[in-house]
Amino acid sequence: ASFMAAKNVMPVGVIYQVMRTVLGILRGIPPLLYAIMFVAMVGLGPFAGVLALVAHSVGAMGRFIAEAIENINPEIPNAAKATGANKLKIIVYAIVPEVRVLMFGYILYYFEYMVRTSTVLGLVGAGGIGFLLMTYLHLFQYDKVATILLVIVIVITVMDKCSAMVRARLV
Repeated sequence: ASFMAAKNVMPVGVIYQVMRTVLGILRGIPPLLYAIMFVAMVGLGPFAGVLALVAHSVGAMGRFIAEAIENINPEIPNAAKATGANKLKIIVYAIVPEVRVLMFGYILYYFEYMVRTSTVLGLVGAGGIGFLLMTYLHLFQYDKVATILLVIVIVITVMDKCSAMVRARLV
């Protein structure tokens, strides 16, 4: 989707505009609203939360990566084209290497974002650790609430450190 939403890769105006619009709509709806919609469609549980996170993330990631593709140095794909490379080879060998680090950075960031957001989605019935958190809050079991919050903070901190290590290796 990102490549079809990048003007320098998809010169056909209609496809470019449609993809930009679709990504904008997907990105524009907050995950919480998606969760409410999907809970109504598929019922309570983690599947509704996963659908909510995927729908929002596809729009946001698609847009971010499309922007990264549009901002690469135009001489790089032009040089590949001058050697006789077709469109697919230009994308694979000229464009992807240029945006690889940014793509992985966005993916890692959004993975962290989805873990944080999944807690909130559980509060509205989309399952997961947020549902446990809400249950223990309603039962006044604050020791378990504190444990869950501590686990969430530890998981996010570890993920942040791991993503920093991965990004350092990519650069």
